[in-house]
Amino acid sequence: MNKKPFKIEDKIPKEENEAIKEIVFRIEEDYEQASYDNCIDSVNRLLDSPMRDLTRAHLHFRRAVCYWKLQKYNEAEEDLLIASKLTTKAGSKGDSLGMITSIAYLYGDLAQVTKEDAEKKKRYQKLCLEKVDYCLNNGSGHKYFLHNYKADILSDRKEYDEAIQVYNRSIKIEPNDYWAYRGIANVLCETKQYDESLEYYDKAILTAEKQNLHKNDTIRLRHLAEIEKMKEKRKKVEEALKLANQKEKQVLIIGGEESKVEGKKLDTPKNISCIQVFKLPDLVLEISDDGQGEKILRISSKKVTKGHHFQVIRLNDEGCCYLVHVLTQLALTALDDAAAADIQKESVSSTVLPLEFKQSPYQVWRIETQDNGSVKIVSNVSQKKLCAVYQKNKFLSETNKLCETGRITLQDAVTDGIDLWKVSSLD
Repeated sequence: MNKKPFKIEDKIPKEENEAIKEIVFRIEEDYEQASYDNCIDSVNRLLDSPMRDLTRAHLHFRRAVCYWKLQKYNEAEEDLLIASKLTTKAGSKGDSLGMITSIAYLYGDLAQVTKEDAEKKKRYQKLCLEKVDYCLNNGSGHKYFLHNYKADILSDRKEYDEAIQVYNRSIKIEPNDYWAYRGIANVLCETKQYDESLEYYDKAILTAEKQNLHKNDTIRLRHLAEIEKMKEKRKKVEEALKLANQKEKQVLIIGGEESKVEGKKLDTPKNISCIQVFKLPDLVLEISDDGQGEKILRISSKKVTKGHHFQVIRLNDEGCCYLVHVLTQLALTALDDAAAADIQKESVSSTVLPLEFKQSPYQVWRIETQDNGSVKIVSNVSQKKLCAVYQKNKFLSETNKLCETGRITLQDAVTDGIDLWKVSSLD
């Protein structure tokens, strides 16, 4: 399908000098034929001539797009800034609105192509939003693409609720474009609403395939690439949904017994246990504040409270499980040198921290039952045991004379401390 011929009056003011119009027309032809270097050379020569501000703004914008196509992003930004100033100077909202809309689009595209540079991305997103909001507040609310650009930026900033609202405005204006459906699908995936995400990916793919029937060859190829990307993302969401459903059917260890819970959240009293020192049962594992805003893992002789409650979530028949603190939803995480490097903590070696529950391999433990009824809690990564190591005076039991709680760590074999635990149900 051939492109519709453009009217020069759609590009620059109709009052412009006829000789200028003719040159701009040829520049636009070069641009349409992807002759970007020729286009830039022609713009450079023409900018020396007297012309209206909006015509000059259009030429700087056209040169900016050519630079963008040639991946010369710094030059593109310089021209965009000039085009923005000239457009504002022109004064007439009716004449300048189309140009500001085009500038908004290009800033949005620049934010995408420079996303590896956080500072540049942030700057381009800010400039894009400024232009988009100006257009939406001055008569361009019907342009669904403006809403899509705004929603994409909100989504990237993790402002998900507002992003979905803006995507829905776009869909209300133009329900036959795939962009907003894809955007909502991405947001729902990021917020782990996988069922709904799949529905929106299906809508986005179907809509894009219908749109493609009426596009020219260049746009059709671009759409086909986007459709393939969406199909790949859909597969990943489908896999994530299967994994999430499997975890809802996990078997919980409660006081050494098994209890199957299907399709329910793991937050009922039956799923809650405390982890005690086997020989000193008045000493209980807890997560608490260290007084400086950090969460720490320790044992204490206090009365059992919510600070001692853990979910013990079994993953298989070999005793592998997650140990998730009920109150904070932090998980016991075994850190060896490699894991410490991953989370950028210095001077950490074979220790245990309460970290955000991410179903990481470092958060998988193995509960091994001993002949005397105690259990050993072993890191599934390092194979080291969860231990409480004595410091200074030994911590005491039953007499309630607790001197030191000791340090919770990982060791192959404990020589001065304890590594035998008892997992007790808190029904």
